[in-house]
Amino acid sequence: MNGPQIDAAIFLDNTRHKIEQVKAACPAITTIHVSDSAAGARRLAPSRTLRRKPGSQLEIRVKSGINAATRRQIAAWTRSHPRGSGRRVALFDWGCTITQFKGGRPQDSSEETLETICGGKRRLADLRQMFDGLYRAGVEVVLLTNNTTTHRPVFKALVRRLLGAGRPYKIIASMLTAAGHKGRALRKISAFRGLCAAGSRTRKSRRSSR
Repeated sequence: MNGPQIDAAIFLDNTRHKIEQVKAACPAITTIHVSDSAAGARRLAPSRTLRRKPGSQLEIRVKSGINAATRRQIAAWTRSHPRGSGRRVALFDWGCTITQFKGGRPQDSSEETLETICGGKRRLADLRQMFDGLYRAGVEVVLLTNNTTTHRPVFKALVRRLLGAGRPYKIIASMLTAAGHKGRALRKISAFRGLCAAGSRTRKSRRSSR
């Protein structure tokens, strides 16, 4: 990400240690830890459109990810950082934060596949409404993810379908740029310099999540 300094940012992730990484590296960024509950997960059979990872179970974690309460928090943050208050960025993890999908890889970018990985038509519509509000408010949308398939056309096509054709977005592939440490990934980007304390400590972590 290039351009002028970012004046305010918010970051959402379903994995607590990723939230802590960003808090430690960039304490001026607002963070929201979203639900990571596996309760009531709905199992899926592998199919032509959803491929299972070796040793994993395809499932939709219906109680994970962004929900109504999270959307209200995002809306409140957006109102507190209105147009004219500088450059603002919303950073989102992908798996089990935007989506509710775990254990595999989508093989196409159809509306049906997007509905499945996002937990159904209703939740997908709610997500689109949330992103629409961010765009209308002039907030930049960025995926900060350890997903290793962000380079694949299918992944990018799913993101475009979710956000809307022609709407700008950026991807920070933290697994590639910082060995999965999301705080370090942000500190490497000059536009975040004002939000990331120069002397802050970043805890070493070999764990990664999507």
